[in-house]
Amino acid sequence: MELRYIPPEHLRAVWSRVRAGLEEVQASSPEPWLIEDVYHALKTSAAQLFLAGPDAFVVSAVDVEPYSGTRVLHLWAGYSPPGTDVVDEAITQLQRIAREAGCAAIRFGSTRKGWSKRYRIHSITYEVPVE
Repeated sequence: MELRYIPPEHLRAVWSRVRAGLEEVQASSPEPWLIEDVYHALKTSAAQLFLAGPDAFVVSAVDVEPYSGTRVLHLWAGYSPPGTDVVDEAITQLQRIAREAGCAAIRFGSTRKGWSKRYRIHSITYEVPVE
């Protein structure tokens, strides 16, 4: 699965299929972001879009940790059709992208516990409702 960077000026041409994938992501795991947030971040170059084949994609952004200054490639959202996994299949390319951006690591969050079989857990977030 080859990742292909889509620059902001070409976003409109692929947005309908990216939007459809983001809608599926939102439906299967509640996320705090709006699909419009993703579009805005991509259009303003605050995030990057990488397509993988006709349907799969990854949205990433470089985060800088506030105290250490460490750069991390944050995988914000990803979508693959059933039976494929864009992150797993493209991890070598994502590592190259992270290295070229001066990042020390790749991080992503997921409600899928199976990721811990392949990758080290960096942190676990707990939520306590305020009553």
